[in-house]
Amino acid sequence: MLRAAQFIFDRLERDDKKLIKYRYDGETRYGNFVTPMGWDPLGGSLSLGGVRLLGYDDVPLFVVVHSPPGQAEGLVTEDLEASDGKILLTNSRDAKRTYLKAVNAGAIGVIFYSEELPATAIPYRSLFLRSDELSYTAPAVAIPRSIVEKIRGKNVSISVSAKRGPKDMPVIYAGSGEGKFIISAHMCHPFPGANDNASGAGLALELANSGAKADFLWIPEHYGSLAFFSDHKPKYEFGINLDMVGENQKLTGSTLQISYTPLSQKSAYEEMLKEIVRDVGSSSDIRYDFVDFDIGSDHAVLVQNGIPAVSFTNWPDKYYHSSEDFADKVSTDTLDFVGKVVLKFLSSEPPIYLEEAWRSKYKAYLLSKLGREDAEKLMSIGRSVYQSFMPTASPYLTRDNVDVFPDTWGAGAAFLEYSNLKTQLAEQDALRIASKAYNVNEEKIKELSKWMR
Repeated sequence: MLRAAQFIFDRLERDDKKLIKYRYDGETRYGNFVTPMGWDPLGGSLSLGGVRLLGYDDVPLFVVVHSPPGQAEGLVTEDLEASDGKILLTNSRDAKRTYLKAVNAGAIGVIFYSEELPATAIPYRSLFLRSDELSYTAPAVAIPRSIVEKIRGKNVSISVSAKRGPKDMPVIYAGSGEGKFIISAHMCHPFPGANDNASGAGLALELANSGAKADFLWIPEHYGSLAFFSDHKPKYEFGINLDMVGENQKLTGSTLQISYTPLSQKSAYEEMLKEIVRDVGSSSDIRYDFVDFDIGSDHAVLVQNGIPAVSFTNWPDKYYHSSEDFADKVSTDTLDFVGKVVLKFLSSEPPIYLEEAWRSKYKAYLLSKLGREDAEKLMSIGRSVYQSFMPTASPYLTRDNVDVFPDTWGAGAAFLEYSNLKTQLAEQDALRIASKAYNVNEEKIKELSKWMR
């Protein structure tokens, strides 16, 4: 990632650019996130009967990110409860939770694969281990579905070589913090990462060099933006996050999704952006849609720092987080579409009727989604800065709580909304509105409240 940051910084043609270095040391806290320990993969392999099947030199994603170094030789099992002294084979997407459960069960290693990806694709999995989790010895690797049958129930050997220790976490910022808009893009996923997220980082670089009237932020996803806003307090009126913006939709099966800002941070600029998307889209065959706010990328960190923000993200993508996310899955047409939308937005003057038109449309939206009483409550409040946390499980999961810690999948946006609304509304009103807005059970939100502190 340091190389990626240097690449962007060297090509950034702005006098106000800064390369800021924070720390990956496994213990520094930004917001509610404790940074993982710095980690560099050096090698790894999978062997069956003394014959090497696959390794890091073939596909770097073979080594699970932040895997402990080590070697394991034993019987492959898919039964977590019976994995003591064995190597667990799993198609779980919840990598850290599954790894911790395997360690608790006595597994000597973990092999991940994916049922959703093409048979030849290796999934990107990561553990985000902190400094207090460096005692684990079970190596973790990932393989394509095509070789699962070869190792199922067999004795295999896996190995991982890696170096761990404090490292610099690079953040690039171009701006004064005095403008209206900020554009963000993460630059942290491992090779190949063409769509996720070389597409967003590259487009942001082109926009910055074009003279677009905005400040720009390139970060390691979530960790970098939380670190940046821990010591920078710029007051922007609106933010746009670029994450997975280049998909060749015919190959990836994606639709460009433009997320709404949260109900508690609505902005007239969102209505202006939607009109521009429709205008540019009228002469394009790029598929797009407007979707509810979620917490899947760095727009959520902008939002929790009081900046109404949306994200441009192609989803779903059949090559997402995999070894087949190469540049052949990228389309210049999709990049051109997003680039034109953002440039037009940044260069447009808001029409004089924007605020009135937005409030009318927003109220109609709230009435249809929430009903009159709750719509009026939301229309009456202003925006405020969120509490300093992200409702994701990884920073909180430990070996001790892994069996009871709730699954945050699908509930994160509702919880984040509730946490902000309750600073301005009665707690029960905030809970009810967040529950209805995101179709998440109130009990689920209250359960998360016990843990996310």
